[in-house]
Amino acid sequence: IPLALLCNKMMDSLNELRECAMITCRQRATGMIIEVLCCCAEQTAATFAEIESSLSKTDRKHMVDLIKTMSGTLVPFILNCVQYLFGIREQLERMDVHNITRPLQDLIEIEEEAEREAARLLAKRQAEEEEMRKRQEEAAALARQKAEEEIAEARRRAEEAIRGTSEKNQEEDVEEDKKIEEDEDKRQKTEGGEESQQAIEGQSIQISTQDI
Repeated sequence: IPLALLCNKMMDSLNELRECAMITCRQRATGMIIEVLCCCAEQTAATFAEIESSLSKTDRKHMVDLIKTMSGTLVPFILNCVQYLFGIREQLERMDVHNITRPLQDLIEIEEEAEREAARLLAKRQAEEEEMRKRQEEAAALARQKAEEEIAEARRRAEEAIRGTSEKNQEEDVEEDKKIEEDEDKRQKTEGGEESQQAIEGQSIQISTQDI
């Protein structure tokens, strides 16, 4: 809004001169316009320096945008209108945009450097956060891998223990079956010996009876 008001006032003055833009008043008119623009640029820069520390982030951005617009748009527009009004084809030294907006350009350079520095710091912090995130992910992956390896090792040992117990039980069952078979063989042999002895004794009794 302040820039719009300034632009409208300047245009009103130039429109009045348009009716009779005499060459004789060109120097005085352009001098006054340039003086107004220089005064506005200096006053804007001084005001910004005075209130800068108290500005919020939003207000600071608004003020910086105002300065950039004044330096890059308003002043060149006014000077172009003055040149067109008086038919000035050559660029007069006093009407150089950079000379008029030098106080604003200094502020813009400072602000742009501050923005670049903030961007560098932000990029650095993001890179550090990304590096930390990668390290955390790598540490978590290593911990997960280690845990999986420990679980696999525990499972392997458990399976070996179960397999060892099963094999031991099978061996014990085989031994027990073998012992049972041996006992059965002994029993059968014992019973067979007793039957043979009984048969011999029976034959002996029969022979004795026949002798009698």
